[in-house]
Amino acid sequence: MEERIQQKSSNVTLRALAIGCILIPPNCYWVVQSEAVWGTTYLTIVSLFFNVTFTLLVLVGFNTLTNKFNPKIALKQEELLTIYVMLCLGSSVAGNNFLENLVLSLGHAFWFTTPENEWSDLFFRFVPDWLAVKDTIVLQGFYEGQSSIYILEHIVAWLKPLTFWACFAIVLIFTLLCVNILIRKAWAEEEKLSYPIIQLPLELTRSGTGSVLFSNRLFLLGFSLTAVITLLNGLHFHYPVVPNLRLRTEIGHVFTDKPFNAIGWMPLVIYPWIVGLVFFIPLDLSFSVWFFYLFAKAQRIIADIVGWRSLPGFPYFNQQTTGGWLGLCLIALWLTRGHLKYV
Repeated sequence: MEERIQQKSSNVTLRALAIGCILIPPNCYWVVQSEAVWGTTYLTIVSLFFNVTFTLLVLVGFNTLTNKFNPKIALKQEELLTIYVMLCLGSSVAGNNFLENLVLSLGHAFWFTTPENEWSDLFFRFVPDWLAVKDTIVLQGFYEGQSSIYILEHIVAWLKPLTFWACFAIVLIFTLLCVNILIRKAWAEEEKLSYPIIQLPLELTRSGTGSVLFSNRLFLLGFSLTAVITLLNGLHFHYPVVPNLRLRTEIGHVFTDKPFNAIGWMPLVIYPWIVGLVFFIPLDLSFSVWFFYLFAKAQRIIADIVGWRSLPGFPYFNQQTTGGWLGLCLIALWLTRGHLKYV
């Protein structure tokens, strides 16, 4: 992988940027429809966005045909990866953890205020007009439906807050990209991190056609097995007469005696894409994933033994998660302190 990253290339081209800009809107529409409207598949809750991977696969297919008839206009790997990165950024902004939650929050307080919660007296005066949508008549169409955004009053009411938050999102993304630039050399060249989620796009775009990847029999076998399982279970969901392959079971109900019944819901699931991803993850990282999952269950058992389960929210998994992220950030800063001195 390191050799491929260090190859001399023509870097970013205008046509790659143009294709990426053209493909971002339909990908964002796909994400919003799937996650917010239909609520069927959450494309962006995992790092390897499969809407982007599918789009990249289609591009590689077209590129293969183009390479046969007119190799001069075929996209190079660097261009395909540029498009891939652009689509990932666009999908992440439109996804469940960013834009969807943000838009839902813009009018929440003003629509759900009541005399009982006294929100209007507590903080409404501190919220400027350009930060949120305050008009309840406009919000009625948003929350109850049977309306459209393409009405002048609705556009005017939403324009200010959306413009502000769009500028904020642009600044935030630019800041994160700057952070990536600061730590890229330390992580990619000095520590040589593996970046497992980029392995598939790299191999898929290799030589611009993915010929090396698709000539690998083991890859084709794994791809075929995963496709059969996914298609079969998908058909079973819509047409129950079609048989399915059960890859999920729940073992929490097995523990019926105290204190082990405090374990609660404990599913065992086989996700083919996770199985494939784990092959690229360092052993210490994969160990930490399942170890801390079992450790979380152990905390519930210990809490039941000592009588702490009655405490609200105990054992405070959300707070522990936040602390873990903060700790990871501090560790990363400490490990890269030498590099940051010379940036």
